[in-house]
Amino acid sequence: SGSGSGSGSDSDSGSGSGSDSDSDSDSHLSSVSPGALLNQSGAFDGSLPKMVELTVGMRVEARYGEGDDFFSGTVEAMNDDGTCNIEYDDGDAESNKPRRSLRLKGETVQRPLEVGQVVDCACEHMDSQVIEGRILAIDKPKYHIEFALKDGQVVVETCTRDFIFGDWCMPP
Repeated sequence: SGSGSGSGSDSDSGSGSGSDSDSDSDSHLSSVSPGALLNQSGAFDGSLPKMVELTVGMRVEARYGEGDDFFSGTVEAMNDDGTCNIEYDDGDAESNKPRRSLRLKGETVQRPLEVGQVVDCACEHMDSQVIEGRILAIDKPKYHIEFALKDGQVVVETCTRDFIFGDWCMPP
């Protein structure tokens, strides 16, 4: 998968998670205070669309490692914490992948993103690796993302939509 073996998905590979413009009409600044409680889906107010629940044996496209390219694979196990273990078509495998890093054929990026939502985003403090963060404020076209780094440091970075992976949903 990460070895460039060519098993990448031919649909929406790369950082196309949000390179098209957001369709939400809200362009004013909105924010949430750090530490606000999130529900299980990562939504601040629960109004986001539900992602399809994955099961063992389902075919998915998954982001390999902390990258932004998607590769085809199969869900090999469901973990108690809601993450999945994936076996890629090229033989690589990864454990504990969050649902945001997996998509089904036909799923699209959920729009709009909401303040308080947990997302995956390229983090400059981590050499642009894609890691989990939380939207603190939206001042379009800028999104202010809070990251809790492995060393315990909490940083806030500003990025644009094309570097953010939110939840996936089936189009209506």
